[in-house]
Amino acid sequence: MGLLKAAAPDSFTFAFLLKAAANYGSLMPVCSSIVKLYFTGLSENVAVGGDLESSERLFESIPFKGSTSRNLMLAGYAKAGEMEMVWKVFSEMEVKEDVSWSSMITALTQNGCFDGVFGVFMDLRQLGMRPNEVSI
Repeated sequence: MGLLKAAAPDSFTFAFLLKAAANYGSLMPVCSSIVKLYFTGLSENVAVGGDLESSERLFESIPFKGSTSRNLMLAGYAKAGEMEMVWKVFSEMEVKEDVSWSSMITALTQNGCFDGVFGVFMDLRQLGMRPNEVSI
């Protein structure tokens, strides 16, 4: 047990995890989790949270970018104040789920883009969708 505690994951660890996940057809949940890891950090022992550059590289390497990984990138860019990238990720989403709309509204609000918030609400309504509790 002491050996496991002392051995922090590194780039090789993640490469082996990705390869193993790909071999078992479970690549998407693992990739999304790793993107989240780079933005938020895993624990006090593994300080990788907020690594935008690594998150971008991983995100670009994912063959199929699902809504979970896109929402994580959107949130990460918002946290870094990269609003141009927030808009890019949001506009490239083929399917925008409730979480996507809420993430976009949160991103705009966090960065003081209040006109954008109202614009997103208007787009949401024009599509015939209703804002959920989180969006409001």
